[in-house]
Amino acid sequence: MRKAMLTVCVGVLAAMPLAVRAQDIREVVAMPPGIQHDMLIGMRDHLIVLDTILSHIATERYNEAAALAETRLRASPFDPAKEATFSAYMTPDWKEADAALRQSAQGLAAAIRKLDSDRSFAASKALAGAISNVTVVCVSCHARNRLR
Repeated sequence: MRKAMLTVCVGVLAAMPLAVRAQDIREVVAMPPGIQHDMLIGMRDHLIVLDTILSHIATERYNEAAALAETRLRASPFDPAKEATFSAYMTPDWKEADAALRQSAQGLAAAIRKLDSDRSFAASKALAGAISNVTVVCVSCHARNRLR
């Protein structure tokens, strides 16, 4: 089944004109180079934090994972003044995604703590859903916006 689906996907991509594949329809969010640089640092930090959280979960270090979700994934690595500067350049959709990321990070921390106290299949399933809630925010924002 997977092989058949892969064959179909490759066929569809091969049939698409190169111009259609190369076209990037995401909205360019214009901001000064220094702000862009800091914004990219912040996004990379979130990616590193998410990877560390997953590593901690895999090694059953639930307290550390939950703390990272609350303190580093839920919050910006920058001070409030810099955050206000970023906000001035963010699109309304991007601001919504930022708020959704903070909320989903809080939900992730709660799901991690639940799994730590209740090692049931239901708690594991809820954790997987909480991780997906975080990553879907990232994917949706990056699918709509770009800096360059």
